[in-house]
Amino acid sequence: MELFEYRDPVFGLIVLFAVLLLVSLMSYVWGTFSLKHSQKSLENIVKRFENGKASEVGELLGAVKPNLNLLLAFALTLQKTGDFEKAIAVYLFALKETSDQKRRQELLVLLGKTHLKAGFFKRAEDLFLESLKISARDDEALRQLGFVYEKLRQYDKSLEVLDALKELGEETNTQHAYVNALKIVASKFDFAEKSQKLLLLAKEFTLIKRMLIELYTREKRELDFDLPPLDMCADLLYFAGLDSNEWNTKAAKCLNENGFVAKVEFSFVCDECKAVSPLFSYRCGQCARLGSVKVKSKIVKEENDRSYHIF
Repeated sequence: MELFEYRDPVFGLIVLFAVLLLVSLMSYVWGTFSLKHSQKSLENIVKRFENGKASEVGELLGAVKPNLNLLLAFALTLQKTGDFEKAIAVYLFALKETSDQKRRQELLVLLGKTHLKAGFFKRAEDLFLESLKISARDDEALRQLGFVYEKLRQYDKSLEVLDALKELGEETNTQHAYVNALKIVASKFDFAEKSQKLLLLAKEFTLIKRMLIELYTREKRELDFDLPPLDMCADLLYFAGLDSNEWNTKAAKCLNENGFVAKVEFSFVCDECKAVSPLFSYRCGQCARLGSVKVKSKIVKEENDRSYHIF
């Protein structure tokens, strides 16, 4: 019994140092393994996405050897001009030339966003997932991954991403409502169930009432709910031939009743980035902000198949 009760302080220190050494060794081995695995994974990503254009751009940049900041500025300029193929090639070159994990993660996100804008949704998904392997709590990568799942109509996965963002402290109630609304619209629910569920979600996000107007119009039903603000739906009401108090709509009607041939034209402007689009989108196509696109109208006079802006 005395043998088990005896405590040798020197022996205890030896055990403690041995444990610390073992933990340090395991951490080093695991870190080395993770780094090699990450390196191999990135090499596979680059090989998968490289094409003839990427090789050509890579050879040109390899001869010049610009720094990373210059590469990023160059890629962003190409992206803004719509030359996504060359922008992707520049990002791939930068990714190969960078060994810092943090910068690699940032480049993977930028590369994913470029693929997303270019319409390559599955590739964008792969890139955002790869970036999350490096930094699992990166909110921008998660946010962009959620957008990808919206585009792919994988709404359950999009909701899972929103749950993760909520755990990170981001306010997601509006986005949860929007994605759930998309899921309902795509479901096999009948008209009554869809309209009831959408009306409930509209309490969280008013723009969902635009989906309701689209649903009612498609089903040729009379609107029986309070309309959202006209800057969310004036175009729908106009083309459906429904009465509204929108000023240009009333003015065009008055002009037509007095011998003019006038009509209302609509454009859609993002309040956030001021991008203008000929088509409505629940998310801005430029900055991806949800609910920022507003309906703008103008009256045009038609003469000889040509339109002239009146006011």
